[in-house]
Amino acid sequence: MRVAELTDARLVVELSEWDLGELERSFGVRLPGGTWLVPGRMTAEDGFCAHADEMRFLGADGAFTAVGLDGARRLVVAEAVCSLWPWVCDSFDVRFVGEDGNLWCQGGHHLKVEVRAPRSSAALWTLLAALVAAAELVLSLVMGSLEGVYGVVLINVLLAPFSLLCAALALRSWRFGVTADLGGMRVRPTLGPERAFAFSEVTGVDRVVAPDGSGALRRLVVRTADARVSLSSSLEGVEALDALVAARVHLS
Repeated sequence: MRVAELTDARLVVELSEWDLGELERSFGVRLPGGTWLVPGRMTAEDGFCAHADEMRFLGADGAFTAVGLDGARRLVVAEAVCSLWPWVCDSFDVRFVGEDGNLWCQGGHHLKVEVRAPRSSAALWTLLAALVAAAELVLSLVMGSLEGVYGVVLINVLLAPFSLLCAALALRSWRFGVTADLGGMRVRPTLGPERAFAFSEVTGVDRVVAPDGSGALRRLVVRTADARVSLSSSLEGVEALDALVAARVHLS
């Protein structure tokens, strides 16, 4: 989706052929066009408040029309714009309301799947890292008083790798996460900046299942041209993300 025009009183969005195909597969509704005009108003509190019942599409004659539109098609467009909005505009939100003033949907506050380590696991690794670091410090002081600098070096050589491993696992448990919606995925790695990609950029999906024939998911791997995201089944939300990826990614 692309925002072609946005003013204080109107929004024009362009849905690609891929977007239209995905919407038809997801909702069973074929939209009459890809360019949509949505009247509305810009507010400081809610961002752009769109009037869903007044939206029109660009016809073959080059004019916007509402011929043939019904509530089902308007709802599909509203759902698509709300879901994809965070990927095209992060400075303010968009809201779609109907003729009766009821909220249809809101961008950035729609379907969202979060994958992260269980907080109990993160707390456990943090506690273990603290205990190992404390033990390393105490033993270094004791061995330093008995053996001098050689005792300190010995303790560091023995415990430092384990201490660093626990610290790295604790950091990953708290930091690493994946957020996905109908538009795509946003990955927050253990180190480095976040990166995001749309489902249309996915080039491959690998599902590693248990060898016992149960079909239980062991690992989910999502690949793009320049990124690879590998998620263990021990993370919270992996099953939900697997279902969302299966519904949104259609590889030829």
